[in-house]
Amino acid sequence: MTNEINESFILSASQIDRIAARMTDILTDFKLDRKAIVKIRLLLEGMLSAVLNGSETPRNCTFSCRKRFGSGKIRFSYDGTAWNPLEEEDEVNRILLKNLGIPCEWNYRNNLNTLFFSVKKHSKSSALPLLAAILAAAALGFCSQWIPQSVTEAASAYLLVPFREAFLGLLNALAGILIFFTVLAGLCGDKDTEPLGAKSRRMLIRVPVMMAVFAVFSYLLLLPFSGLSFSGASAAQSQTKEIADLLWGIVPNSIVQPFLDGNYIHILILAMAFGLALAAVRDRFPELIDAVNGINTVLLSVTGKVCRLIPLFAFCSLLNLILSPASSAAMKDIWKPVVMFVCVSVLMTAVAFAILGVRYQCNVWKVWKTIFPACLISMMTGSSLAAYSTNLDILENRFGISKRFSGVGLSITGKIYGPGVVIYLAVMVVYCAGRYGTPINIGWIVTAIILTVLLIFACPPVPGALLVIFGVLAKQFGFPDECMVILATVDVVLDGRSSGCCCVLRNAELIFEADTYQELDKEVLKRL
Repeated sequence: MTNEINESFILSASQIDRIAARMTDILTDFKLDRKAIVKIRLLLEGMLSAVLNGSETPRNCTFSCRKRFGSGKIRFSYDGTAWNPLEEEDEVNRILLKNLGIPCEWNYRNNLNTLFFSVKKHSKSSALPLLAAILAAAALGFCSQWIPQSVTEAASAYLLVPFREAFLGLLNALAGILIFFTVLAGLCGDKDTEPLGAKSRRMLIRVPVMMAVFAVFSYLLLLPFSGLSFSGASAAQSQTKEIADLLWGIVPNSIVQPFLDGNYIHILILAMAFGLALAAVRDRFPELIDAVNGINTVLLSVTGKVCRLIPLFAFCSLLNLILSPASSAAMKDIWKPVVMFVCVSVLMTAVAFAILGVRYQCNVWKVWKTIFPACLISMMTGSSLAAYSTNLDILENRFGISKRFSGVGLSITGKIYGPGVVIYLAVMVVYCAGRYGTPINIGWIVTAIILTVLLIFACPPVPGALLVIFGVLAKQFGFPDECMVILATVDVVLDGRSSGCCCVLRNAELIFEADTYQELDKEVLKRL
């Protein structure tokens, strides 16, 4: 059903209050977080007040809203000379609105200024439909003992297996081009880094280094307890030769061939080469950068729609696994990655908070309690973005981080700082290697660390993207398709946990970063 609102008026202080109240009602209807709505209303009132105060003559305005299914388009137009309330010093407001759930853009055409707001209904955790699919598969699998074997065999052969293979084939078809444009768009730069200027470069360098540190320690902690055995001399020499060949041939001979062969390392190298080249000329060719970002947006949208089928994929794959004779062996130790993840993430968090306590002489228990509300939201929704407004409040009002730094820093790290995802991928790689008896050596470990770190930055920000990324790792290490079923099942538990881990460690990282930029009031942190 479509619901449209169209109103015309002369801009005044009373009209600003009325429009802000109407926006509050609309955002409430879209189930945005209450704290986010309050911040959005204050930002909107400030923007409209700037328009009013900057006007020498009364401005004729139009406010319209079109709601269609789960999304809405809100437009606020005012006539007269060009006046952009999101320009330069107010650039931080644009970033805040984007991360609070209603990205805003301004344009000027035919003597008319227009602010466009986009809003979507707050989505529930992606784990809920996945859990429902798993429970349905388990229930149907239990009832299969009363179904004739010929029927279950036919269902597996003509329905369950074909759908699983088709879905995995679709993911493989999307993975290469998606990874290429995700990395390309990231390296071209983001407007969210502009308010920090040159200072953002240090953060953009530090974050990959920190991801590499998390990956190294994750694998070092997991390998001794994984039951993996190092390969013998001949196998080790064989793998070492493969890795040496890979490193010597790291530069692809063709631009197209890596996409046809599914050589994801070559695709990443191409993406980084093109991305760095585009970043060097982004100011001279903004249209080219906009085109790259536009293509990336389309690919993310397509991938997001494909990933909506993950619950159906989990249902078909798990039911087929349960119906097979090897089902009990396949699922008997599925609890192991959960335990492995909890142990490593708790240890990593404890180390980070210990450093925080020693460096700033603060009570780390109180720091943890302060972060916990945002962590809980991330765990329940499986999304750090859902906790953005809560995180912002914690950083600014509880930790003493300046408002200028908090929003921009949280936006940058929210996209590329994912320690929980690093640990998650490391756990699944080590678990699958042990489960399928993969022989390992130093070269294998180095390759696993490098791929894990690189793929973190190539991970598209859509629900279910981890299945795409892990599929790349599974193909690289020769794991069977069964491992994708295991990941989809384990994801019900670990998706929220990894988001919560990212949230906690991201807040700690932002304290360190704010101190480096001299944007931290240490006394506020000590008084917690």
